Amino acid sequence: MMKPKALTVLTLLLLSTLLLSAGCFEEYKAPAMDMISTVVVVKGSNQYCQQYPEECNPVTPDTTVAITYTVTETPTPSPTPVPTVTVEPTSIYRTIDPFAGGERWQGQWYMWTWPDVSGLQDANRGIVVYGHSYHDTLTQWNDPLGNYVKIIPPTGFRFLAVYAHHEDFGPDDTGLWGYGPSNFKLQFESRLHDEYPNYNKTYRLIELESSHSDYYNIDRLKPYAINRIYKGYGYSKTGGYYAEELWTLRRGQGNSWDGYILYLVPVSITDSDIRIVANFAGKDVNWRFDRNDVIYHI
Repeated sequence: MMKPKALTVLTLLLLSTLLLSAGCFEEYKAPAMDMISTVVVVKGSNQYCQQYPEECNPVTPDTTVAITYTVTETPTPSPTPVPTVTVEPTSIYRTIDPFAGGERWQGQWYMWTWPDVSGLQDANRGIVVYGHSYHDTLTQWNDPLGNYVKIIPPTGFRFLAVYAHHEDFGPDDTGLWGYGPSNFKLQFESRLHDEYPNYNKTYRLIELESSHSDYYNIDRLKPYAINRIYKGYGYSKTGGYYAEELWTLRRGQGNSWDGYILYLVPVSITDSDIRIVANFAGKDVNWRFDRNDVIYHI
């Protein structure tokens, strides 16, 4: 007697045979080998990269920039020099009103105004003592003799040359008289002294006129308020020259009176012992010399 499981299998086999013979199923045939099937290759897959290696490993252009470094050595700094400190002397210089009388130092002006001195003309004038120098001896050129002559002071004395400038500033040319050398007095030892008289102003004093210039540094120094002019053979004793003393002060820088006034002083005299005193335009004025840092031309 057959088991139920074996009977079931036999029944299925018989049923399949009957269905095939009845045409209910067709026999499966494998496709022909010459048919072309489409194969999809995914981009980026191993197979794709094998076929298209240049797209999977693109050549990156070389964008490397060469940078050159210049190494500059830092120099060793030099030590900072210690500045030299100059101690300035204590100054006693003071400004003044040039139109006021009284005391002043060499290089400081005294000025005054004369209104309507000649009709409607105004005179604006000024005087300044702007320098001085000491000389143990002086040398003078003598034209007639054609040689130099020494001027030697008495024993115990020396020469003091004071430089003065007198100018009419205008605006009108009044042609008024000016203040000559006799108006300048040298004060020392409580006395007033006039200029030294014993020399001929026609001849040049070498020590003064060869090495000093006037207030404006335009011309050589000469005796104050003196104009040397050539007179010709009538003045043969002076080589034809004549020292003319000026009286009228004309307007302008070119017409100003400028020069040295010579005095005789003891050798013991110093700058702090002397003054030039005068009276100009009704006011007493005096110049001190006990300073060596005043700018003369101010």
